[in-house]
Amino acid sequence: GFPLISERLFSNSTKRVGAAIRTCLSASTTRTSNPLHLRSSLFRVPSRHFSCSDKTSSFQESIFVRMWNAYSQSLARRPLTTKATAAATIFFTSDSAAQYLTRQEGSEFSYNMSRALSGSFFGVVATGYMHVWWNFLERALGARLPLQTHRLTNTIVKVFVDQAFGAPFYIYSYYLVTNFLQQMSHNTEPDTKTPQQVLQKTHDKASEMLWPTMLKHWRLWPLVHSINFYFVPLHHRVLVQNLVLVFWSGYLSHLNHNSAKLLTPKEEIEETAKEMVRRRTASSDASSNKVDASAGAKTK
Repeated sequence: GFPLISERLFSNSTKRVGAAIRTCLSASTTRTSNPLHLRSSLFRVPSRHFSCSDKTSSFQESIFVRMWNAYSQSLARRPLTTKATAAATIFFTSDSAAQYLTRQEGSEFSYNMSRALSGSFFGVVATGYMHVWWNFLERALGARLPLQTHRLTNTIVKVFVDQAFGAPFYIYSYYLVTNFLQQMSHNTEPDTKTPQQVLQKTHDKASEMLWPTMLKHWRLWPLVHSINFYFVPLHHRVLVQNLVLVFWSGYLSHLNHNSAKLLTPKEEIEETAKEMVRRRTASSDASSNKVDASAGAKTK
């Protein structure tokens, strides 16, 4: 589960901050000529450094704002394509970074292109899924718990439903899709020659890794989505998730390709207990050796 957000946590100051964030991110809804255009003074370079002529007005915005405006305009024209492109780029970059950071020391770095491409392909598939799933949640819960009057309750229920149903399917699909694509492109095992055999093998691995991964997933994502669903407009929520995925997708890739077994909480407790017993035994043996050595020295 995840910590239940209490109504008392949201003081008047928090509500004002949330209102300011929502106003910045959804400023587009008040502009008919450019529905997702953002011009916030928070990101502008002070105008006193420039003249007031029309020729230099375009340089008064920072690079960040110009990039944001380009993204917002693309999002308004092609929402799904824009989100999928961003996700594919993030997954590819994260997996490439994970490969380099987790390389074995003392050995030559070998880049696995198929691994990075399979992650990138999943980013495209997952974006389509999240786009449809979150729009469904917004409509289904918005009709029963309108944001204008039940924002906190709407957020809590939305996070619970997403983490109970949407997240497990997402994690399972990641392991299934990425492993299937990689094994089909580099299938060297004689017992998994057909696509059906490869699919069965990847299904078994995805099922094995699902719940241990979910226990790690629930330590981070309920909090992320609580903030995301409460403060951020619907059309920007996938972007917020993708920014966190810069790190999370790399971590998933590391789990997926790490030779060590992903332990369940019960197995972690058992391994910890074994390690404590091993250390205690080693400490006792060391103490006994010291006593024997001192006794031998006195005898001499």
